[in-house]
Amino acid sequence: MVSCATRRRWRLAACSLALLWCAVGCVDVPAAAEFADQRCSERVPAEGADALELVVILPMTDAAGGERAASVARSRAVELAVREANERKGVRGRSFRLRVCDSGGAEGEESTRAEAIASWLVGSAQAPAAILTGGTGETLAVHEATRSAGTLVLSISATTLDITDWDDGGLLWRVAPSDELQGLTMTYLLQKQQAKQVAVLASADAYGDSLAKVVRDNAPDGVTVKTFAVQADAAAVAQSVSDAAATKPDHLVLITDTSLGAKVLDAVAANAGLASAKLVLGDFLKRTALFAQVADAGRLTGALGTTPGDPPGKTFAAFADRFQQLFKADATQQSYTAHAYDAAWCVMLAHAWALRDGATAGLVGSALAEGLGKVADTNAAAVELEPTNFATARKALLAGQGVNIHGASGPLDFNLDTGEPTSAVEVWQVDTKQTFVPQYWVQIVLGRDGKPQFAEIQPPAP
Repeated sequence: MVSCATRRRWRLAACSLALLWCAVGCVDVPAAAEFADQRCSERVPAEGADALELVVILPMTDAAGGERAASVARSRAVELAVREANERKGVRGRSFRLRVCDSGGAEGEESTRAEAIASWLVGSAQAPAAILTGGTGETLAVHEATRSAGTLVLSISATTLDITDWDDGGLLWRVAPSDELQGLTMTYLLQKQQAKQVAVLASADAYGDSLAKVVRDNAPDGVTVKTFAVQADAAAVAQSVSDAAATKPDHLVLITDTSLGAKVLDAVAANAGLASAKLVLGDFLKRTALFAQVADAGRLTGALGTTPGDPPGKTFAAFADRFQQLFKADATQQSYTAHAYDAAWCVMLAHAWALRDGATAGLVGSALAEGLGKVADTNAAAVELEPTNFATARKALLAGQGVNIHGASGPLDFNLDTGEPTSAVEVWQVDTKQTFVPQYWVQIVLGRDGKPQFAEIQPPAP
């Protein structure tokens, strides 16, 4: 559990950063060791001098120094996995040390802070061979800062299409599928809702642009889709919402992060022309923080949304139970919590491959990347990604054999060329209690004609 002392440290770090930022400017921040040192806290301490290093960079705090619930949940999921691995003696008797680094603070600067932290980390005496990251902007920034050092970057929640063909030297991976699947699911949802006129309000960044493009380019027959880029300042938000209202949409698709999404939703609520428009929300709006940030949370009741991830099975249920027991929190109410858990396990098992008998590469990013392919070997026996199966998977990988793990977020069958998995996509709805309730999942396959085919998967029985 995140201690009060740790939370205070993050808040003090945020204040120190603000002063440092003003004093030295953005360009000089990566050179200041105290910048990252104050930003990183040891969540799981090292046990022994030969402990294996695992680092997570996430925006843990907001501009006021408060916690960002989604990042807290993801960091806790990683912590849970690390503690479970250490209880089972890690890899070759070496435990894992977990550090969580906060790239949060003022909006729009997360990527710059993440890059500065990553630059400091790879230049330190304990440079990590692997770093776990969050969204697209931060992930790409961390990769650019660490690529020359050969660091593996594994993203928990980056979904933008840009990453699929990124020139990354095999060092950039993710456990969430690309936005192509989520965008196609949105078009399926709109068709099922009998939408006719759709306005898409998307953040003017790689995430918003790519997901909006998939929705627009794959609009079902008879459905008109207009897209509107949204900037962060209030005047730009008001103008984009006004432009969208002029199209008289019956459905409004919102693709932004939580903070910008709250501003857009407030502007939507104030526009009489959008009073009857039904809401469809992207994955980064599946966060409980959204309800506190909007002026009228009731406007969200009945809204539908999408999040990549397979239907919960016994692996997810077991993870969610352990998460609840340790942190007294519901893993289903923040997006990508299960993905964070899987990311931690994947990279820890990749360490077993890198340290296998006869291995020559050692603990470098390229060896860990090779290991990620071996933990998702579709020709090997399936292994549920649960702590009780860690020893089995570890033994196989140390012996130079692949395993085919099935994670809490679903099968992790990585495409070895792109470093990303595929999955179904959840369709959820906001209920009157302001919780996210799964409605069904959509499995997408491409037919022989190259067109997507959709199959619904119903929620598991209670």
